[in-house]
Amino acid sequence: MADPHRPTASYHSLGAISRRGYTHLRICCLTCGHSKWVPLDLVIQRVGGQSGLFDLARRACCALCGARGAHVEIADPPPPTAGQGYVAWLERRMGWILKEGTQIRDLIHAGVETLADDPVTQRVEFWRE
Repeated sequence: MADPHRPTASYHSLGAISRRGYTHLRICCLTCGHSKWVPLDLVIQRVGGQSGLFDLARRACCALCGARGAHVEIADPPPPTAGQGYVAWLERRMGWILKEGTQIRDLIHAGVETLADDPVTQRVEFWRE
């Protein structure tokens, strides 16, 4: 007799998950915590579309520690555009920092004394201390 508490395999089969529009699985090692996003199509090619999540979780082997068994979740990775605003901001900020640092270094090497109205040379005096 089938276990009434266990979900049906057809609903959780990898093929059914793919048909619902998911593209990735996240597999987490229960021993060391290593996790990896895996393309669902690649998993289906290796184990077949009829395999279920429970079977995959039991058969999974960690690439780092070699432990068997894992937590498998249906989850798509963040879109590639996520965080691009931060990356652009960081690139601008790093450019500004490098430019300011170069100016300060040049002023230190030139031996320029602090001018009361010049914020760049005021920063030079701060870094000399």
